[in-house]
Amino acid sequence: NNYFEPGQEIETTIVQISGDTIFLDLNAKTEGTLDSAELTDKEGNIRDYANVNELVCLSNLENVNSIYINEGMSQKDRLIKLNEIAISQMQILTRDTVKMLEK
Repeated sequence: NNYFEPGQEIETTIVQISGDTIFLDLNAKTEGTLDSAELTDKEGNIRDYANVNELVCLSNLENVNSIYINEGMSQKDRLIKLNEIAISQMQILTRDTVKMLEK
């Protein structure tokens, strides 16, 4: 009895990232793991493939993360907060880009 089937699409939450391993909350007895290389067909640094909005967001997240580390915030809490910030920033940046294109 497998809890999941091959090819099944699921919604999950990233619990932790350690090196190239991503730990996922599967609402099961154990966490799932995923090699970050499985998320892309591209090789090299993700910045080489990011657009300007993504680069701006990434730069901001790196700065905020360093502040959180200096404040002693746990990795789990940092990940949650940084994810919220990333979603918000990308929504704002995407919305502003669309407005600029409409002019």
